[in-house]
This record gives sequence, C-alpha cells and structure tokens, in this order.
Amino acid sequence: VGAIGAGDSWLKAMIISVANAVEVGVAILLIRRKCGTDPNFANLGNLIWFVVLGGLVAPMVSGVLALTLFSMSSQYIPMLGWFDWLIAHSLGMLIFAPIFSFFFGNTNCIHQWNKKVDIEYLLIFGVGGLLTVYVFSQTSYPFLFMTSLFVLIATVRKGIVGASLSAAIIAIIAIAVTYSGSGPAQLVDGDRHGNVLVAHIFLLFTFASALPFASILEAQTVSQRELRFRRDQTQSIFDNMRDIVFRTDKSGRWLVLNLAWETITGYSVEQALGWPATKLLTKETLQRTEAEYLRLVSGELNTLTLNQTIIRADGQERLVEVFLEAVYDEKGKLAT
Repeated sequence: VGAIGAGDSWLKAMIISVANAVEVGVAILLIRRKCGTDPNFANLGNLIWFVVLGGLVAPMVSGVLALTLFSMSSQYIPMLGWFDWLIAHSLGMLIFAPIFSFFFGNTNCIHQWNKKVDIEYLLIFGVGGLLTVYVFSQTSYPFLFMTSLFVLIATVRKGIVGASLSAAIIAIIAIAVTYSGSGPAQLVDGDRHGNVLVAHIFLLFTFASALPFASILEAQTVSQRELRFRRDQTQSIFDNMRDIVFRTDKSGRWLVLNLAWETITGYSVEQALGWPATKLLTKETLQRTEAEYLRLVSGELNTLTLNQTIIRADGQERLVEVFLEAVYDEKGKLAT
C-alpha cells in the first residue's frame, strides 16, 4: 500500500510485499531456532544472534529475493539499491522487532516497562522528540550526535524497549525530514539518495551502539529481581519458623530475631533487639550456663546446646532448648 501510494506500480508493490514477508519469516524462523520462542534480550548471546540473524541475514535474504524478482520482471535494480535495502531493513528490524515482541507478550527478561503513560514517559519521549525535531529542522550545524543523548537516557530508564522506541521516534522524524530535503544530512555533498543513506547509517549505528548497553542493564534488572525474590522467600521462611532463630554480637546482645520470639517470650522483636541474651534467664539458669557460654565465646567450643528457663512477658516461666553455634569471620575471629 505504501509503495502504491508513493507512485510505484502494482507489480513493484507486490514484489516488495513478498520480499518483506519472506524477511519477517526468515527472521522469526532463525531467531526461534537459536534463541527460543521468547528471545531473552537480556542475554548477550541471544542479543548478538538477534542482530546477526534478524538485522543482517534476514534483510540480506529478502534483498537478494527482491533483486531477483525485479530482474525477472524486467525492472533493473543496481547493487546500490540492494545495499540501500539492506541498510533500511536492518534498521527497521533492529528497532521494531523488540517493540513488537514486547507488546505481543514477550516479557522474558524485559525491563519492567509500565504501559501506563506517566510523567517520566512524557518527559523522556516528549523532550527527546522535541530535541530530535530541532536537530533535523535545521541544516546549518551537524548536530546529529545530540539525538544519541535521547537514546541513551531512554535506554537507561526503559531498557531495550526504551532504546527501540527512542530510535523509532528519531527514525520517523529523521527520514521524513531528510526526504523533504532538510536536516543536517544535507550538509553531506550529494543528492537526496545519498543524504537519506547517511541518515539510515547514522540511525543504524546509534541504535546498534545502545543494544549492548541495554542488554547489560536488562541483565542487572533481572538479577536484582531474582535476588529480591529469593530474599523475600528466605524472609518468609525465616518469619514463619516455629523455633526462634537468632544472632548475637560478641557482647551477647540480640542482633537478629524472627517472629517466633514474640510467640515464645511475649515480647516484640523491636523491643528485644539490643537486649543481652541473658536478660530473660532465671538466676539459676544464668549461673548454670554462664561458664558454658564463656567456653563458646573463647573458642573452646564451636557449638553448644543448653536447656534454659526463661521468664515470659506475662511472668510465667518456660523451659526452652537453645542451640548455639559460633560464627567466625574470614580472619578466624568471632564475628560481630
């Protein structure tokens, strides 16, 4: 439809459509074989395969097919046209494939990009879009590099999808303005074809340089997410244990207590942290176990099991069994 709207014949439009369909099919087939059905863009290996297969091999195949079909239809296309096809289609594949992948449900290792429009999105893409319009609305200065800041900020804040969206915005503005005969690409000597080619190459390398950086950020985001999940799981197990799990410093004061402390002693964890571990012991228990505790602190013993009587918050006495284990630092000293 776009080709027909641009004045091309039905035959040329059909050839372009067939070549585009083949390109997408080849890219999907090859990427799925190497990276699975849901490509993990946080994995640098998968990202490299995506760039090579989707951004290079698939456009090359479709370009050769288009060149062959055009030659069979008596429409001569020079090799320079094939190179233009390769650059343009590589750019489109690299920019739009991650966007479509995300919006069609692939959130595998994708930065948690909130689809709701908020102030941050408006600031990043709004200001970035205005900056791009300014850069490409003038032909006096070679300010192409300024749009790289837009891509960088979008990549840091929104990951690979942010990099793709920012590059898409720049591409739409840059190509439209360059085709109209304006923009900093006009500073390059040559015709409109050469100026558009310069814009394509600039966009391709700007986005490609952001991909490894985005992949590293995505991997860090995934690692942090996994660490938070494991921490929450551990904390849940810790809080729901029926036995008291604790840690003290070298002075014998509580550093860590789980919620079982409240059930067994009647005191809150917040209230007890910092107390001496002997605070709730009866006098008889303290006298009986003090010498054993000193043997543990001195390093004579590594573990110690004691039967102790404590006084609960309600004044009642309760017999408890306590297992103690000394924890040492990397220097072999008792850890604080």
